[in-house]
Amino acid sequence: MVASNRTANTTFYPSNDPTVIRARANVANGDWIFLPYSHPVDVIVSNQDNDDVVVSCDLSSNKITFGCVDDEGNAVTSQFDVIVKAILRTQ
Repeated sequence: MVASNRTANTTFYPSNDPTVIRARANVANGDWIFLPYSHPVDVIVSNQDNDDVVVSCDLSSNKITFGCVDDEGNAVTSQFDVIVKAILRTQ
C-alpha cells in the first residue's frame, strides 16, 4: 500500500479553546493529513481503534505524517481510525 494524503476523509473538530483542534482520520503507516487551521506547534495521538499498533506523529508546518508499527516494529499498512489533538500557535 502506498502512503496517501488522507485530508479529504478527515473530520476536524474545532473547540472553544482557540489553541486546540482535534481530528479523526483513517490512516496507515506513512499516511498524512494537512491541518486547515492556524499553525500547529505540537500534535498528540489521543485515541486509536487498533490496540496492536503503536502510532507516532511527525509535524512539519501544517502536515501531520503518521508512523504506524506493530509490536515487532513492522509497518502497518491496513487503515484504522486515530484521533489527534493539535496544539495551535497563539501568536
